[in-house]
Amino acid sequence: PDVDNRYSDEKIVTHDGQEVHSVVLPTDDYVCNAKEVQEADVVLIDEAQFFDFIHIGVTSLLEKGKVVYCSGLDMDYRGIPFYEMSQLMGIADKVNKLKAVCSDCGDDSYITAKTSGTDSRVEIGSKDIYKPLCRKCYNKLQEESK
Repeated sequence: PDVDNRYSDEKIVTHDGQEVHSVVLPTDDYVCNAKEVQEADVVLIDEAQFFDFIHIGVTSLLEKGKVVYCSGLDMDYRGIPFYEMSQLMGIADKVNKLKAVCSDCGDDSYITAKTSGTDSRVEIGSKDIYKPLCRKCYNKLQEESK
């Protein structure tokens, strides 16, 4: 998505610097319209939670016989699910829910908590704004914030 260009305008880049060329699309664009997507047999969509109506585009791609992989956050820093991700999980043939490691205690994380920045639901950032927390550590953070 064009909203996530913190590392590059033309690549997907991990926090540790691994990168791969990508097609950057506006979040309000219909992903099927991109020439590169139409020509591809396999489509990989990163940060899918940012795309409007992505589940409709993915359904269309699947109907055309394409293999589609999506990755993204299932919920925001307040624990509210992203609508698009819940729709994608509903139509998916397979869902792998991967967990980060809680930065406070080492358990599986439950949420990517916001530790600074604004109250905006979507704010692009990394360690400077967010950290993965298990449910217990997240609840502790919430109590300390009151």
